[in-house]
This record gives sequence, C-alpha cells and structure tokens, in this order.
Amino acid sequence: MRGAEEFAKLSETGQYGRLFLVSGNPACGARFRVFVLPAGERALANGACDAPLNGDAVEVHEIDARPPATGGRGGMGLGNWQHDFATLVEARCAAAPCRMR
Repeated sequence: MRGAEEFAKLSETGQYGRLFLVSGNPACGARFRVFVLPAGERALANGACDAPLNGDAVEVHEIDARPPATGGRGGMGLGNWQHDFATLVEARCAAAPCRMR
C-alpha cells in the first residue's frame, strides 16, 4: 500500500472528474481519501481536510498515517473508480517526476 504522504503530494484536494480527492496537509496530517461523486455532479467542498458535502458521495479509499490510537486506518472499496484513479496517477506521474511507479 502506498503511503498517505506520497498520495497527498500527488494532487491537491479537489474534484477530478467524478473523483473527489482529499489530500492531507500539515493542518490535517498525512491523510489521503478518495470519494466518488454521482455522474455530472459538482463537489460541494467542505474545507481542505474534509469529505465533500454531497449527500451521495461515496468514500472508497482512505489512507491515514496517524497512529492507530488517533484513528488511523486504511482501506479500499472495489469498483470502477480504481481505473479512473489509476489514469489520474499515471497522468500526474507523466507530467512530473514521480516516485509512485
């Protein structure tokens, strides 16, 4: 599993197609989350460290580098989002030096 810090450096918090990424920063710690939004829906941002406010957004992935005592966890849900995410990672790595390969 890739680390939260590696993924957080890859993209800023924001919407990328149907994916909404939450990238950790010093304010919220090393954390990376992926949400899938309904087709055609714009994300309703909820700050740099939080899930979007969209009621139908589904969290499919989270890497939290905080110690388990503070709620650290990781997991990945299955689904078509993985192809979209892999395409995004490949595009980012092609555009700049990337340690994710």
